[in-house]
Amino acid sequence: MKNQPLNSLEVPTSSPWIDLQAPIIRLQLLAVLMSLPLLAIGARMVQVQTVLADDLLSSWDELSVTYEAIPARDGRILSVDGVILADVRPRFDLLVQYRWVEEPANPQWLRREALSRLPREARRDATARAAAVQQVEAERELLWRQLATLLNVSEATLRDRRQRLQRRIERMRTDVERRRALRRAENEIRPLDLSEGLQGVWDRLVHELTTSPERYEDAIVLREELQPHAMATDISQQVAGVIDSMPSRFRGVSVHVGDVRMYPEGDLAGHVLGLRKPAAENAEGGLPSVGVSGLERAYDRLLRSRYGARQLTRNRQGEVLDEATVQPPEDGRDLQLTLHAQLQKRAEQLLDRAMAGTSVPLSDDPGDGDVPDAPPQGGVVLVMDIRTGDLLTAAMAPRVSQSLLQRPTIEEWQRVQDDPLRPLFNRITQAAVPPGSVFKLLTSIALLESQTISPTETKFCKGYVDEPDRHRCYIYRRYGTGHGDLMLADALCQSCNVFFFEAARDMGAAQLTQWAARCGFGQPTGIDLPGEAAGNLPNPARMKPGEHWYPGTTMQLAIGQGSLTVTPLQVLRFVAAIANDGALVSPRLVRLTDVNESGLPAAGTIQRIQGLHPQTLAAVREGMQLAVSHPKGTGRAAWLAEIPMAAKTGTAEVGSQRPDHAWFAGYLPVDQPRFAFVVLLEHGGSGGRTAAPLMRELAIEMDQLGLLPEATE
Repeated sequence: MKNQPLNSLEVPTSSPWIDLQAPIIRLQLLAVLMSLPLLAIGARMVQVQTVLADDLLSSWDELSVTYEAIPARDGRILSVDGVILADVRPRFDLLVQYRWVEEPANPQWLRREALSRLPREARRDATARAAAVQQVEAERELLWRQLATLLNVSEATLRDRRQRLQRRIERMRTDVERRRALRRAENEIRPLDLSEGLQGVWDRLVHELTTSPERYEDAIVLREELQPHAMATDISQQVAGVIDSMPSRFRGVSVHVGDVRMYPEGDLAGHVLGLRKPAAENAEGGLPSVGVSGLERAYDRLLRSRYGARQLTRNRQGEVLDEATVQPPEDGRDLQLTLHAQLQKRAEQLLDRAMAGTSVPLSDDPGDGDVPDAPPQGGVVLVMDIRTGDLLTAAMAPRVSQSLLQRPTIEEWQRVQDDPLRPLFNRITQAAVPPGSVFKLLTSIALLESQTISPTETKFCKGYVDEPDRHRCYIYRRYGTGHGDLMLADALCQSCNVFFFEAARDMGAAQLTQWAARCGFGQPTGIDLPGEAAGNLPNPARMKPGEHWYPGTTMQLAIGQGSLTVTPLQVLRFVAAIANDGALVSPRLVRLTDVNESGLPAAGTIQRIQGLHPQTLAAVREGMQLAVSHPKGTGRAAWLAEIPMAAKTGTAEVGSQRPDHAWFAGYLPVDQPRFAFVVLLEHGGSGGRTAAPLMRELAIEMDQLGLLPEATE
């Protein structure tokens, strides 16, 4: 067989196997292997374009929904004569981004800020970058000079604010770094100690396998470093407008707009109104502010506004496609007070005069106490409608400016707290002091209702009860003589201690404390203000083991001394009950018909004093009228021929060689009782010589304002 040349591209047909060494076969296999991944990719592409297209492409058309708060206005507080006592006004705060505050500037921020000023092609030029950095630093310096001029403050003042802010944030960063270093030390890999045993080795192995390593490559950046901070608060609207209109000139500066409570009448009725402060940290649910004291707190549910919500629908580029109000804003409800602003202002002026020592007492001596050398340390004046409980006046001194209390500096707050006169103490609701001889009105009711004495029965006052140095009248201490024969009305008129000492000793303590409780002493009056004190009404039935009730205790209680303490509101409600035929009316400051339905304090309720007879009230009223109109009356300093009033003075001893408390409580006019009143001067001395003249001046003001009913023929 001859040898013939064989074509290398042909496969012998006689071979049962494929010759993988043949070049054509290798090329075909390579093509198949390369085609398989392409086929898989193609199949996946078909699946993505058909089956998964809607799912993948929908994210490009996906819309984002955000919510934006819609502000609302808190309710106002108005007096009964239409004066706005509390209102809301816009407030502008100037905020500056922290990186513009920091000194020296943060290097990374400074570099980014400089690069943002350059076109892309110039960012690689070192000279251009250096010039841009210098430009940013110059802008920072110019910014603070411009802000100082605009705010009318010195550059040193702004520099001090910047430094204080920076020190605070740097302390925060130092604290974070310290805690991070402690965690790093705890997680640091320690050499394996075989002395720990198999259990220790196993625990170490589990810890290393299950604990992720801590990484601290990134520098610490606090959230506060990326936020704006207030550099000036409550700036003018003109300044805010300048900043908003020139953003390129005031880089890093913005204006925050919010509402702030304002008190147009200053500190008028401040302890009654209370305070309302921003509550941004408690703003969930749309609560922009909260009442923290006084009526602002008691009626917070009505006064506070509720922010609304606006839903904004945006595309991927942030453009607003749709806007809808999902919750409308609700303005707070206005409160109509019972206070008469003009009368309240006059009462506070009279108290301020008394506190300054400029009030001039009468030269003659009503016989119930001395006038101290120093002026009073505090005072309260209350005037209430005896039928409804409406308070026309609720004045006190000393007071603090409402504006100061909203945002006091550390120095201002410390000065107010250190004031020995305690201007933050609400004497209207919390002053519980001995009532002195004012309590003799209650003792008279107990004596008459228990039939211990009758209105016409006389007792002789020789100036003391048993011994000349104990249980005496003031007139005996002053002149060495007594009041002589007295009936109940005369004893009230001249405030005779001996009369009530002897009568109360005959009656006993049980009747006295029982009638005191019936007339509202030892319990809150129910005024619509928070934090009302109840005072202290001693009772022999509640004595603790080891305590004793002596006859002298009853005698002291009868003239309003001892451990008895009452509040001006309790005395006010009591004298109102004497004037309105025996009804205890709860004082109120707000007129609301739906007060109970809204879950707010119930005020203005009326409760009849059980067992109190008209004859008893008539006898007590007679004594109160004589106390003002009789020449020997202790309250004759308040006498006015055109405005007859009935009242009782009180000079309450407090011990420790401090001046007595001065009281004057009663009602007016005599022929048509309409208003009850109470004057309390803390450490004011004689009630007849200091408190009564003050009420005389206020009664004249009431008459001039047309508040008193016209006299009947």
